[in-house]
Amino acid sequence: MSYVLDPQLAEQLAILQPALAALPAVIPGDAFSLRSRLAGFYEIVNQGLAIPQGLTFTDVEIPYDGLQLSARRYSPERSLSKGIVLYVHGGAGVGGTGELYDKIVSNYASESGIDFISLEYGLSPETNGLTQTKQVIAAWNWLKDSSTDLDIDPKKIVLMGDSGGGGIVASTAIYARDHQISLAGLVLIYPMIDHKTAAVSPALTPFLSVSVDDVTTGWAARLGNEVENDLLPYISASTVSDMTGLPPTYLDVGELDLFCNENIEWASRSVSAAVQTEFHLYPGVNHGFDLLAPASEVSQTAMSLRCNAIRRMLA
Repeated sequence: MSYVLDPQLAEQLAILQPALAALPAVIPGDAFSLRSRLAGFYEIVNQGLAIPQGLTFTDVEIPYDGLQLSARRYSPERSLSKGIVLYVHGGAGVGGTGELYDKIVSNYASESGIDFISLEYGLSPETNGLTQTKQVIAAWNWLKDSSTDLDIDPKKIVLMGDSGGGGIVASTAIYARDHQISLAGLVLIYPMIDHKTAAVSPALTPFLSVSVDDVTTGWAARLGNEVENDLLPYISASTVSDMTGLPPTYLDVGELDLFCNENIEWASRSVSAAVQTEFHLYPGVNHGFDLLAPASEVSQTAMSLRCNAIRRMLA
């Protein structure tokens, strides 16, 4: 049986095809060309999204190693919890920005009824993967230490990220566990978690929205020079030997996603380690399906399930 693209996603991709085809090419191994292509991709995505009404936006600065990391808080008019979601944007760790994710995160805050804070972390190759993880930890520490001023519960902080950001979130969770930091939960959206990019069958290749070259380029930039084995899980989460003690986890991925198999393996290992796990595999969709076709039934289902998981973690 051959792969089949979801009809609603296929219809939207046909509309977007001219714009997607005009995106700048990625030069294998050149993270800056990948960053440029991703910026164009998110611009296309944003044309199909709107910032919902009823949110308050607050820009903040988070200290890290003598620097200030920018972040934006998204607060619904009637928040359903004193908890908060710390969001780490996608982009293979080399691209994307908080500004490009403004509409995406706004919609999560509005749909979930939960406060979000989106972190502007350093991109690779200028910032290595281990430092990216430590910057997310710094943001967690700031939220905890500032909880009274922010009017949040310091015991209710969920980490969430998509694609490359989801990979950083997964690695951050491992680092947090190893350093006795408690997280309320993880929400991983088709995360990029394995630096050993799997081979792809010829039958799947035509459906991929992210190529092997793209992912290999991103990983090379994040890993940089040789990484010590004991530190590797803090960058490439799938290399962790023991998943025991990780926080409650939600994970979803599309059947036609380059990361499908590594995400299935992560979910399976998570269950085996007695981690509370919710996993969804969506047929007929590829990487970024929810951004490419946000009005499709499968994207609406994914949004609903993700928001349900967030509310449950922060109940």
